[in-house]
Amino acid sequence: MGIKITQDQLEDVARVSGVMDVDVSDFMNTKLKNKCLQLLPNIKNVESTNAVEAFRFLKHVSRLQ
Repeated sequence: MGIKITQDQLEDVARVSGVMDVDVSDFMNTKLKNKCLQLLPNIKNVESTNAVEAFRFLKHVSRLQ
């Protein structure tokens, strides 16, 4: 289901948008960023199919703090 896109198309969009040219963690304050890095130290190990669960996990944990 959904629209099939190629890796080349994704790279083109990233290049045109400039999204890869900025630090995507800039939207977080330092304390929250450090806590997230403690819980998920290597974000590159999170598969795209598990991104929603990782986000929900971090959100849940942040509410407990």
